[in-house]
Amino acid sequence: MILMSEIITQNLKFIASIKREDLQERLILLVEKFKHKVFRPSTGYSLLALSALIAISQVFYVYYNIGDEGDTFTVGWLIANGGSLYKDIFSHHFPLAYLWVAAVLKLFGASIFAVRFSLILFRISVLAFAMRVSRYYLPLGLASLAWSLVGHLYLGNSMLYQSISGFLAVSAFAIGLAIITAMIRPQRSNLFVAGLLSGLSIMTDPLMILPAGILIATIAVSASSKLPLRKSAWSIR
Repeated sequence: MILMSEIITQNLKFIASIKREDLQERLILLVEKFKHKVFRPSTGYSLLALSALIAISQVFYVYYNIGDEGDTFTVGWLIANGGSLYKDIFSHHFPLAYLWVAAVLKLFGASIFAVRFSLILFRISVLAFAMRVSRYYLPLGLASLAWSLVGHLYLGNSMLYQSISGFLAVSAFAIGLAIITAMIRPQRSNLFVAGLLSGLSIMTDPLMILPAGILIATIAVSASSKLPLRKSAWSIR
């Protein structure tokens, strides 16, 4: 007991001897080390890889079936066998999901696994590309992981137009936000990528024209004012 009391007394004296400024500097240094480890690119790519593995385990999982995925498969199969969308085949949906399925079926035959697995590859590739351009490694990695963990509960693992337009819009938003906050330069290549991803999301779901319009307007206002928003701590240079 006497030895324990002496140890505690010495520790308290040591803590009391530390100046407040030194404690603040040590805390800042500790936070910076944490940020350097957590926000580095390898963390984001590791989260993407983990989300891909989780998604692969859910390829054949069906929480409930609203029939829309069957429509996507059927129309894609008809296109792959020579049908012309909107001429020979009626649909009120926009074409990207159908054309994607048609390309997959043309290459690999009629396979539900091939179609759903291609959706996983599509999502991971787009998010990885957006991650590289925007430098939002951790946020996009966490978004992909969350998608894989809970996405199957709202059919996020199914070949639906909402599944495709969702990650396309998120990727476009990440790049647009990086431009607005001056994390990356508003050069033509970055603007083109943000516009391309927004355009593809609209080709999947016409309602995506609303977030795309907001993104374009915000980038335009930011460019005209030349006053970027506050830089985010979620990215790394």
